[in-house]
Amino acid sequence: MHIIELQKFKKKNPKIDTKLEQWLWLFVGGEEEKMRRIGKKNKEIEKIDKKLASMSLSREERNNYEFRRKAILDEISAIDYATKKGLAQGIEQGIEQGIEQGIEQGFEKGSRNEKEKIAKEMLKKNMDIKLIMELTNLTKEEIEKLRK
Repeated sequence: MHIIELQKFKKKNPKIDTKLEQWLWLFVGGEEEKMRRIGKKNKEIEKIDKKLASMSLSREERNNYEFRRKAILDEISAIDYATKKGLAQGIEQGIEQGIEQGIEQGFEKGSRNEKEKIAKEMLKKNMDIKLIMELTNLTKEEIEKLRK
């Protein structure tokens, strides 16, 4: 068991490096600047200091504090809801666009494959390249590749 005289502790004005010194400084009720530094080092003390500050408010000040706190929480909730809703809409639109692009690319690839198939058949029958180009809309280079 340790006995600590808070008045002597306050006069000593320690550097608040240890947890014990931080907690004692909270009990002494020291300087605000020191309490801010302690709050940055020790989150539990920061929470308690805020709670103590709100408890020492008058009824009107406490009501205003609670009203403002509720407004902030409501705003955070609204932003969170809007973000989730926007994300869901974005995903839905992305899926729709992806499906449309996939279908379009599939049609293009199928059409191209069919043109190449027809061109191969025409090449087998020794048809003129100009005629094949005209009927399939393939370039001369593409037809030459198919020939090989």
